[in-house]
Amino acid sequence: MASKSDAGVVMTVTLVSAVASAWKKIRELNPDVPKVILTVGSGTLGARKGIVHLGHFAANRWQHTDDTKYPELFVGGEGLRQGAEELLSTLLHEAAHGVAHVRKVQDTSRQGRYHNDAYAKLAGEIGLEVNKDAKNGWNQTRVTDDIRADYAKEIALLGKALTAYRYNELEARNGGEKGDGEKGEGDGEEKKNSNNLKCVCGCEKPRIIRVSRSVLELGAIECRECGKDFAPAE
Repeated sequence: MASKSDAGVVMTVTLVSAVASAWKKIRELNPDVPKVILTVGSGTLGARKGIVHLGHFAANRWQHTDDTKYPELFVGGEGLRQGAEELLSTLLHEAAHGVAHVRKVQDTSRQGRYHNDAYAKLAGEIGLEVNKDAKNGWNQTRVTDDIRADYAKEIALLGKALTAYRYNELEARNGGEKGDGEKGEGDGEEKKNSNNLKCVCGCEKPRIIRVSRSVLELGAIECRECGKDFAPAE
């Protein structure tokens, strides 16, 4: 039996094992889904406010000692609070991106944010229900009754493994509470610094915003008109 001192390590191993088992099942049912290196970490660090990255598939991120390159499957710790079915949905969503990579299909644009019709087709092939978002395309995916039946064992295993989740940065500063904003939580330096950066987007007639350097470093700020990120003006 694990002691309290190594409980965190045991929890991590159990989670990784459950995710690996689910990915193995996904590959059995969908042969074009590739092998991956699994990572688990922050889905909010460096992201824009309100954005949580539940997962991603990234090709050719890991180099094995036998000279084989492997893609990365990332799982965001903040999304683990949503439960086993949502985690499986994330894995299947990223598996569809994996199939696109193997088949050399262009399934996204706008730095991977916009999911096109090709992605919708692949996600449907995986078995997901796919819905379109006006901003990000066919990125809204969820499990179906057929998936629940096909992956019943894996869902149960994931459920047992989900004994913890990660707080986002604001929640962590608030002691686990979500809070309404960051007012009063800093050391006051932001308030004193009026040297905000002038940033422009990629529109034909660029929009201009002014933000502090520390805010810009938290993550990209996207213009909804041109789809490009605001960058400091030269």
